[in-house]
Amino acid sequence: MVGSEGHRFAAWGLRLDDLNWEKRRYTGLKSYGSAKTAQLLSMILFDEYFRNTGVSINTMHPGAVRTDTGQGNGPVCRWFKRNFFDKTLKSPEISAEALYYLGASKEVENVSGKFFNLTTEEEPAPPALDREAACELWEKTVEMTGLNDLSGEKPVRNPVDEITH
Repeated sequence: MVGSEGHRFAAWGLRLDDLNWEKRRYTGLKSYGSAKTAQLLSMILFDEYFRNTGVSINTMHPGAVRTDTGQGNGPVCRWFKRNFFDKTLKSPEISAEALYYLGASKEVENVSGKFFNLTTEEEPAPPALDREAACELWEKTVEMTGLNDLSGEKPVRNPVDEITH
């Protein structure tokens, strides 16, 4: 998965009682950090779920990369990005090579459940390592999306149930 060092913006963890930011003031950086923390929490469960199957799952921070993000922002933001930020950002090819390495290299073939900054393994922030929060987030996600009730069809396989039972 492509994640972000931005998960560190959620230094106090997720507010599992307010995933939609309805009870507090929304801020872009905090919500981005929450989303990236949630992504790392889901990796914990998927890593356990797929253990001993030959499937691995890791998350990679691509670095500060020059992309077309922000094109929907106003003209001043776009000008500032083009004339200042883009000059200091890395080529997307660097991140693409790192992502390919992590997905195809024999050196990381059996590595799973890890966080990488490009190809360097790093320890995520503590809130992104909380397995209990990961399980609670999974349950809330299933509840919020209705994936446990697909018009009478068989429920979606739940890694939390399969890991703990």
